[in-house]
Amino acid sequence: MFVFLDVDTASLDVVARLHPGGCTASDVDHVVGQASWALRSGGLLLLTVPIGDDDPDFAVRPADLRGILARADDLGLALVGDVDGDVLGRMREARIAFGDSGTPAYAVLRLTFRRK
Repeated sequence: MFVFLDVDTASLDVVARLHPGGCTASDVDHVVGQASWALRSGGLLLLTVPIGDDDPDFAVRPADLRGILARADDLGLALVGDVDGDVLGRMREARIAFGDSGTPAYAVLRLTFRRK
């Protein structure tokens, strides 16, 4: 479900979006696109996103996450911190630990971007 912002361009200092019930990569891309024009220079976009491999209608796949990060950068939003290191490594370890048991590995990821 898309929410449309009805604000002036470059008029917000912070945009926060939680996705507790799940989201797709296109949902996150939509929020990133809106924040790119709604945030002032130096403004923050805060996202909470479920990530996982098994259900693309509920969680963003790790591979799609890289595309979201690249699109945000193209739109003038710089990632604050590092995503690749800890979370994605732990996701890989969980998949290996559970093996073929059919138990999916999910995580909740908080992303913070600063408008350039």
